[in-house]
Amino acid sequence: MTTRREGAAPPSRIGRCCGRIHGPYGSFTLVSVRIETGRTHQIRVHMASLGHPVVGDTLYGAPSAIAPLAAAASRLPRLVLPRNFLHAAELEFCPSR
Repeated sequence: MTTRREGAAPPSRIGRCCGRIHGPYGSFTLVSVRIETGRTHQIRVHMASLGHPVVGDTLYGAPSAIAPLAAAASRLPRLVLPRNFLHAAELEFCPSR
């Protein structure tokens, strides 16, 4: 899946920032995303095309592990991320016509 080939869905504004997390492993942004086309991997592809892959999504460019920032490196372990961290807080389906 890509946004860079002919016929690919163009990158669009599919989400909005809901909050930021600043911690010993870096900064992360929580986003609310609305799927527009229903294409497979749409959220993952578009976030990666914007330079912000889903945490742990190695297929689309995120690292498979994150290390603590220098200030916390001596007391915290490196975190291995065995999966991506894309979760749905709410799902809604429109009835078919």
